[in-house]
Order: sequence, then structure tokens, then C-alpha cells
Amino acid sequence: MAHGTPDWCVTASKKTIYSLHDMGELAVPLGAIHVHYRRGDIVFADRFDGGYGKVSHIGAGVGNEIRLSCETPLAGGKHLLFHTGPTAGDHAGFVKVVPYLAVGGIGVECSFIPIDDLSLLQITIVVYDGAKKRMHRIEYVHAAGIVQILDSGGGWPVIGTPGTLRTGYTLYSTIKAVVDTDKRKYVRVILNDKTYLASGYGPQVTDELVIRPSVSAQVFVVTAINAAIDVPIDRFIITQNEPT
Repeated sequence: MAHGTPDWCVTASKKTIYSLHDMGELAVPLGAIHVHYRRGDIVFADRFDGGYGKVSHIGAGVGNEIRLSCETPLAGGKHLLFHTGPTAGDHAGFVKVVPYLAVGGIGVECSFIPIDDLSLLQITIVVYDGAKKRMHRIEYVHAAGIVQILDSGGGWPVIGTPGTLRTGYTLYSTIKAVVDTDKRKYVRVILNDKTYLASGYGPQVTDELVIRPSVSAQVFVVTAINAAIDVPIDRFIITQNEPT
């Protein structure tokens, strides 16, 4: 459903109307989930109208959980709330594991509403190829207004400075991380209208034997204060065959 690429559909004009020329554009008003950066082939997508049984909860801190809500959905009628524990640094989120994907560009995307007491939102893409574990981790650090990644040496280089996103209301922001499992490097991070290139960095690599290669995608939020926070989350997407 890539936007602006040939869709093998009729493109000739008629006397009164023009025939459909972009399948991706048609999908948006029909309610497609994949509307932000329409590249790559969808492997998994969920907007949580049917609950959150397709993902697994992860978190730290007393009482952390994920909840279903219908207060501020971005797509469909429901969304998730990531509810953290009550101590600064506590986090809440989910993980989705899928079979080993086509070698090349892999993307993970989600939408969220920033709130004042959010410390950071983190996306982690872990690739298990049968012999090695390759961990790619990106963060939007809310108070500092930066995007950073975890590099192969354990450092946190800043790759983007979008500034602190506007908080509250029903104003969702969308973030997407793309990595290249062929060249074994980061590719880019997209946050709303900004794209930050990260191809000069590689993931952390460790030995880890697994019987069945797979890809793990994690998303979680961290509280900045000694109080639990609720961060709305919607539209979670995993893609393969991303441009690299």
C-alpha cells in the first residue's frame, strides 16, 4: 500500500472523472491502519478494537499494566493505555514476536499521545537469526526533545532534535523505526514530519542460539515522576521490505 508507486490500476481519464490512480490513497479514507509512512509490506498491524490479546504485556513497577480505552482513539473505536508503576523510571508496554522476516528493511511503528510527565517512549527491535541476537533500540526523550539510539558500543548518540512534542488533547504523534537486517545497521527514525538518518550505526550484537529464528518488537513508556502515568497508544505496525 505504498503511496505514490504504481498499483497496476487503470489511470486513464474519463469525461467527468478520473479513474483511481493510487491504491494507497484510497485505503486511507476506507479506514486503513497504515496511513503515516506508507512503505514496506505489513506483517502485523493492530489498532486494538478487538482488545490486546495479540500482544504480550511487559513492564516494571507496582501495578503497571496495559488497559483498553475508548476515550481518545486514533483509528477505530478503541486504543490502549500504558499505565506505569508509581515510581520515576517505572515503565509499561508490550512486545510482539513474529517469525523471522525477509532479510532487509524491517519497520516498527506506533502512535502515542505525549503527556507532560512522560520520560520517554522506547521502541526495540530484536532480531534472532539462529546464532546471534541483534538489538536495535530507539528512544524519544520527551523533556529533552531528542531522538536517540543505542549503538553497538552501548552509547546513546542523538540523531534528531525535534523538540518537545505538544502534549495532551487527542493529538497523537507517530514514530517509526527502520533497521536493515541485511547490512546489519539502523536505517532511519521517523517522528511525525521529520526523518532522522541513522545508517552510520549498528545494533548491539550478542551470541544467542535459538532453534527458531524470530523478530521481537517492543514498545514501552517510562514515567518521569513518582506517580503512575497513562499514555494513550494506537496503531501498532510491523513491516518488512522497507526501503533501505
